[in-house]
Amino acid sequence: MLDSKLAVIPLYPIEPWNDKKEVPEDQRGMRAARDAFKEVKLELRANPAAADSFKYGSYFKVFDQGTPEQWCRWRDDLKRAWAGLGNTTGPLRAATIRHLLEGQALDDFENYMRQDGVTETLKNVNKALKMVAVTIFPADAVTNMKHYLNFELKKPKALKARALKTRLERLNSWFEYFPTDGDGRIGQVTILTEQELRGIYYRMLPTSWRRKMDENNMFSQYETPLKDMVDYAERLELTEDKYEKTTGNRYGSSSNRQGQGGKAKGGSPGNGAPESGDTKGSVASKFSKNRDCLIHGVDCGHSSHQCKVLKAHATKVKAQFEAQPKKFVHKKSHNYKKPNGDSERKFTRAEVHQLMKNFGTKLQVETHNMETVEENPNDEMEIDQALEELLNPGK
Repeated sequence: MLDSKLAVIPLYPIEPWNDKKEVPEDQRGMRAARDAFKEVKLELRANPAAADSFKYGSYFKVFDQGTPEQWCRWRDDLKRAWAGLGNTTGPLRAATIRHLLEGQALDDFENYMRQDGVTETLKNVNKALKMVAVTIFPADAVTNMKHYLNFELKKPKALKARALKTRLERLNSWFEYFPTDGDGRIGQVTILTEQELRGIYYRMLPTSWRRKMDENNMFSQYETPLKDMVDYAERLELTEDKYEKTTGNRYGSSSNRQGQGGKAKGGSPGNGAPESGDTKGSVASKFSKNRDCLIHGVDCGHSSHQCKVLKAHATKVKAQFEAQPKKFVHKKSHNYKKPNGDSERKFTRAEVHQLMKNFGTKLQVETHNMETVEENPNDEMEIDQALEELLNPGK
């Protein structure tokens, strides 16, 4: 959700200034040199109204082109420069802007200020800055950004509960620098109300946090102030981190879920035995010592054999396998069919060996008789018939 195309300025990660110090040496190409922001030092006063006020130097980026977030950050710095320099009039502010702009951005500013009838008033200076923003922001930036904040945001793990609120409020304050979707792109953009920010913040929180908030009858997502909601979310976050560090998971230790365990002899959960009633020596008790699961990690409170997720997946795979059409699987067999092709009767290997042995014995007898009696042309036929009788005893 954080990389949505509607995100004119993403919630996270924060866009870097990308100055020369932040660009690695191996990435110092033409584009890196072009995108790097120059810096100028301005002498500011702690109290510009007092001539003898303490003076200090501060560096400011010189903007040429960049992302919408970089433009908004530059506008924040411009306000700080105006305050430190005591720029309260239009000409003074326009002079500071010309000092901190260059390239395309400076051309857009000057093009608006050079129009007939446009003087360097505070109102016209702000309109000229809006015209610079037109070339930086995409079309319909306000509509898309508000849709992104209301419907597509999820809390990033890298942002803590309080940092999330700070970032959200800063994005809301930047609507002042957005060009409007209509009105010539130079109108005033309405920021989100505190009630709208509270609803956005609540929807960004994890489901488990919102459930705990709703279970508390002292909490209301519509009436609880944003500050109190952030305090509540921060307590949930700290509690969650505490139990994750001590038990390795966010659901507490295994002893808290399984009872006090140990050496109790009864079969009831109150005596420390598993709730299923399995006693020592059963299959479940063997797995109860192992609290590691392939899905949920080490010491998660149950083994892979007891994991409900794995069981549900195995049931699903088994149902899919049984629903598939059965295919014929050829199995190697040592059975031998009868010579006449009758498939109802089969001979095993042992039976074939016995038949051959019987036939060999009978053949030896016939050979001995042939040596003692006169040769008969029908003897060969009788031998074939004998073999046929052995193979087909029923005929």
